[in-house]
Amino acid sequence: MIRPGKLLTRTAFFISVLALLMLLPLASAVTAKREASVSIWCARDAAPSSRIRLVINSRNAPIVHVTATPIDGVSWIRDEFFDRNQGKIPPTIARPAVAWDVTVALAGQVPNPNNADTYYSRQINLPRLRPGVYLVHAKVNGASAWSVVNVTNLAVVVKRSPKRALVWVTDALTGKLEPGARVTAYRSNRSIAVQGQTGADGATMLPISPGQETFLISKGADLAGVSTGAVDPDGRLVVHFQTDRPIYRPGQTVSFKAILRRTKDIAYSVVANQAVGIELRDPKDDVIDIKALSTNRMGTVQESFDIPSEAMPGPCSSGESRGLPTVRSGGIP
Repeated sequence: MIRPGKLLTRTAFFISVLALLMLLPLASAVTAKREASVSIWCARDAAPSSRIRLVINSRNAPIVHVTATPIDGVSWIRDEFFDRNQGKIPPTIARPAVAWDVTVALAGQVPNPNNADTYYSRQINLPRLRPGVYLVHAKVNGASAWSVVNVTNLAVVVKRSPKRALVWVTDALTGKLEPGARVTAYRSNRSIAVQGQTGADGATMLPISPGQETFLISKGADLAGVSTGAVDPDGRLVVHFQTDRPIYRPGQTVSFKAILRRTKDIAYSVVANQAVGIELRDPKDDVIDIKALSTNRMGTVQESFDIPSEAMPGPCSSGESRGLPTVRSGGIP
């Protein structure tokens, strides 16, 4: 038999434990809400300042402090397209050009007491800034995120061929031509490939060899960059591969002929007296046989493969085995 006093004591004890268990999630939620985070993403990172869009996302922070600080634009643009910056925050060269607070919370959005975290998101346009390259920094409660934007009024079009580059520059806001704009093409090793200046028509044609470049266009304090390139069309190996028929059975013989040429300007040169290897592969892309051959003075080879009697049915392939694309030539039913 339990006495009334002891019953009340035990009841009070269990009620106290239950109350503590109910308060634990609330305490955890309050603790988690103290941890804030922020991220920033540029939906358009090269444009006039009023057209650059920033997307700011935060956790447990309805207001985010944002700054835009000038950086060395030439170095950043020159290296960014070749991935030399590697996600490193760039050094600034002046004090912030603008600083402001962004309310990322929606109108009427308040934290839900039943949720450990509250998430906010807002898309904004950059305030009016002079042309240049800026480090945009978003900070909140010890957390921060950054991005780089190119504020420019220059609209640049670059058309590239293996031997020339056409650069056309206009005003992004008015559409007017931009004569006198300086054009510099940088290679991946930061060397200058070619330089020039736009004429009265806002364009310039520059002689340039094949390769990958970053074109840096500047006029006064305004600058913009475009990455482009062209491969050397000369010396590319081209093969015409032909078999005596498209379909074979296990145990049959595949007769083939290959004609090899290298591109040279708008024509081709003969690949004469060159060693080549021709492979035959099964449907699993495993090598069945290899023929070591040599082209004749006309740049052709011809030989045959014997398909094993136990060969796997399905599409096979044959082609040159030293750097050439494999050419699908037939199948085994």
